[in-house]
Amino acid sequence: MTEKILADQIRAFAYKTYVQPGLVSDELVYVRAGDVHSRMGFVQRVPLVCASLRARQFREQFGLQLVRTEGPRTSTTTTFVFAKGSQPRSGFRIPPPGAAWAEITSLQHGHGGLGWELGRWLWSPTVSKDSADRYAVMQQPAPGEQVFHLVAGVSATDPRQRVIYGVSRVAIGAEVTRSKPPSPGHWGDAEAYFRIALADFSELAVKLPTDEVEASLSDIILADLSERPKHYPYAPYRDGFRGAQGIYLAKLSPALTEAFRAVIGFSTSSVKHVDEDGARGAIREFAEGERARREGAFFKRNPTLRAAAIEAHGLRCVACSVSFQETYGPLGEGYIEIHHLNPLAERRDFLNAEPTNTKVEDVAPLCANCHRMVHRRRPALSLDELRDAIYSASAERYGRA
Repeated sequence: MTEKILADQIRAFAYKTYVQPGLVSDELVYVRAGDVHSRMGFVQRVPLVCASLRARQFREQFGLQLVRTEGPRTSTTTTFVFAKGSQPRSGFRIPPPGAAWAEITSLQHGHGGLGWELGRWLWSPTVSKDSADRYAVMQQPAPGEQVFHLVAGVSATDPRQRVIYGVSRVAIGAEVTRSKPPSPGHWGDAEAYFRIALADFSELAVKLPTDEVEASLSDIILADLSERPKHYPYAPYRDGFRGAQGIYLAKLSPALTEAFRAVIGFSTSSVKHVDEDGARGAIREFAEGERARREGAFFKRNPTLRAAAIEAHGLRCVACSVSFQETYGPLGEGYIEIHHLNPLAERRDFLNAEPTNTKVEDVAPLCANCHRMVHRRRPALSLDELRDAIYSASAERYGRA
């Protein structure tokens, strides 16, 4: 991938993820290079991130003013402070951030051997044995797009267990060749093959089993499946889901992409201390954040229900009694989060939850801290359980019986 294309993607990602949402409520927006670097899943791209955010092109494209830069010139801690500036360049369209893909394979198939090294190549027949075009998806990945490698056969004790093995990027899009891949297995009699060249491969120090990740993200995967995305790595099965059958290259949804990036942000080969609990915690934090975000989006779409809940219950947290206005003055005036006592993510109808199904008695006001703690377990804590946890911690801290 050329540096120019990648720089455009960095600028588009930073604007859509940090600058645009921040300028809605604040006069200044702070963008830390390390945050962009981590969320985009880079391993060694900090100089390009800083250069892309510092470039005049970024300001002209999006109508921004670079107020100042804080910290070193080029570092993960370098922070860029932006404000609204002149009008964006006329006719400019935000480029798409690019898709993310998953190679679903097994070392037992010979994948990962000489000529088919993990993170260097993707191979598939152009047409399957039954003449279906299921491998046509190989023509879609574009230079610079991210590829996660989900690999079985790594564990000697459980060769069927699949793990998030590593991450790479597409270097050159698919080309058609009549040369056979090394160890083609049951693909060996194909007349032609797709071959994708990869680059920037990084093997993860912590290789989480995909079934653990799937369990944490179950409601997010089910939400994706409600839209039936094409080439998705999962398919509906009974009341839940399972891995889609016969897929070698899958397309990830934005939510699934961010979840996998949470793992690699913790697990790249540069991590000296292998911390599996930390990687699992990164997934849990992502899942909790997604659930809270979905709940917040629900009330944002239904302001009448939120207003009715505040009128009925007030603006004080019903668990810890904090008031944002008392704590922060005018800054906290009118602020509180509304929590479903029967959380959306745990309702069988959560994908289609409508305000008509939710009554004022079904929700309660919580401060941001208590709201996050409620969702730290699944199923979510009840308000009584949360209050008990607060009381127990306070009693232990101050020595009360």
